[in-house]
Amino acid sequence: MALPYPTLPGDIDHLVADDHAVVERQFQNLEAGRADRRILVEQVAFELALHADAEERVLYPAMAEVGETHEAQEGRDEHQEAKELLVTLQNTVDRRSPRITRGARLPAGRRR
Repeated sequence: MALPYPTLPGDIDHLVADDHAVVERQFQNLEAGRADRRILVEQVAFELALHADAEERVLYPAMAEVGETHEAQEGRDEHQEAKELLVTLQNTVDRRSPRITRGARLPAGRRR
């Protein structure tokens, strides 16, 4: 994912942007009905767990240290929303079938 400012490979900006792009593509595949939904939900859960853990343990404390407390809290809040979405997704996937359980709907909301 291209960023609107110069960075170097390995910069946290690239890592975060890449994580966001991967999860966004997985959500697009879920919403479009491409591939096995059960596998996609598991992949989203895995990617989001890694991403959220890294940001919550490293990035957000660093942001708070430089006075970006509000932004760090917004990130934590967004992660909480994403975790709640994942629980909903995991509860809607029939474990015996690659499809979403009949009548289940993906909640609307921001994905990050």
